[in-house]
Amino acid sequence: KRQRLQSTHSKYGINRQDRPKVTDLMYTTFSLQRKHINRIPAPSLTDLQTSWPYLFTQRGIFSLFELLTDVGILRALELSIEEFVNAIVGYFRTKVKTANVQTILAQEETDDLTFLVFQLLMAHFKESPDGPILTTDEFATAADV
Repeated sequence: KRQRLQSTHSKYGINRQDRPKVTDLMYTTFSLQRKHINRIPAPSLTDLQTSWPYLFTQRGIFSLFELLTDVGILRALELSIEEFVNAIVGYFRTKVKTANVQTILAQEETDDLTFLVFQLLMAHFKESPDGPILTTDEFATAADV
């Protein structure tokens, strides 16, 4: 099954359209992945990427996390943000008076409070909001980007 994953990756690349089969194969080969990762001496990152290319995608990492913890990481993050978003925005409104933050607050025409919090944090730490935002295929690896 690992060879089928490698073959799929070689033939179609990281953007394979048949995602359920890839996900199922990753799930059924979990014990092999774990053995490979925990080998002594430890395998190189390149070796792991060659053997398990889909493990290095966002979906692969999130699926593995959920398999290990039974927690959907994206949903958990969304719930956490929803829980604290109003407190974070309120803090910036009342406590932080820097020009960058005030500019973001003055532009508040978005219904997406998560994005607003992101912008506020980036402004507060004097970071360009364009830096961490990269629009790409969610299945792309670092090498693909």
